Amino acid sequence: MARRRSLARLVVLLGLGVMPVHPLAAQEQAGDSDHSIRGVLRNGALLSLHALTSACPPFVARAPKVSEMYVPEDKPLRAWCAVDSTYALPHADGRRWMAAVYGTRLEYEPNDEQKKYILTPRDTDVFVTAVLYSAESAPPRPPAASRWRAEWMTTVAQRLVYNAYPELVGRSDGSALVAIRFCINGTGGCWQEYLHRVHGRWTKVEEAWRAQLPQFSEGVVGKGAGITLQTLSGSYGVYGPGDGNCCPSHELLVALTLRRDSLGLKSWRVQKSEP
Repeated sequence: MARRRSLARLVVLLGLGVMPVHPLAAQEQAGDSDHSIRGVLRNGALLSLHALTSACPPFVARAPKVSEMYVPEDKPLRAWCAVDSTYALPHADGRRWMAAVYGTRLEYEPNDEQKKYILTPRDTDVFVTAVLYSAESAPPRPPAASRWRAEWMTTVAQRLVYNAYPELVGRSDGSALVAIRFCINGTGGCWQEYLHRVHGRWTKVEEAWRAQLPQFSEGVVGKGAGITLQTLSGSYGVYGPGDGNCCPSHELLVALTLRRDSLGLKSWRVQKSEP
C-alpha cells in the first residue's frame, strides 16, 4: 500500500509539471561498487565484446531491482534477461567507450489485493539496466580479444521510467563528459544527470546554471528537450499559471559552459513557444 501511495504521489507531481528529486533512489546499485558516486563501479566486471553483447552479464542479473508493485518477499515465478541494444561512443579520456542496455523481466502472480486492479493471471515487472563500458584505446590483434570494463550502471523500473540513455563526448582537454537521460512514462518529460572522467577519476557534475537563472515573469522552468552534450546548449519549457502540462507558453534557450565539475550559465533567453 505504501508503494502505491508513493507512486500515486509521483503521478500527481508529474501532472503538475514538477520533476521529483531522484525517483531512481530506490534502484541504488549494491554489491558491485562502494564508490561514492551513484552508479560508478569501482572494480567493474571485465568482459569480452561477445560476452557483453550476447547475453546479460552476471552483475546485471544480480543488480537490485526494486518494484513499485511487489515487495522482496513476493518471489517471481520466473525471471529472464536479454540484451536490448548496444552502441559505440566516442574515444575519450584515453579509452574506447560503448554502452549496453539490458532488459530484465520478472513474472509474478498477483495477490488477492492486486487482482482488484491487475486483471490478468500473471503480472510482469520490466527493468532496464544501462551500462557504460570502456576498453584500451588501441584495440588488440585480433580486435575480438579486447576486454571491456564496466564503468557505470543504473537500473530503472519501466513502470515509472521507460528509458535510461547514456551519452558521452570527448572534451578538448581529453576528458570524458557523460550525460544520462532518464525519461518518465506518459507526459512526465525527461531529465539528465552528468559525470566527468579525467585521467580515470570520476566526479559528479553539478548543474549550477539553474541557480544562476533569474526569475522569469513568464513562468517557471519545467521539462523540455534538455541539453545537447556536444554543444552544451538546449531548451526547456517555461510554464505560466494557465499552461497545460503538454504545452508551455514560453521556451528557455540556454548555452552552458563546463568549469571543473560544474555546468555554468553562459547565455540564456526566453521566447514564445512555437504554436
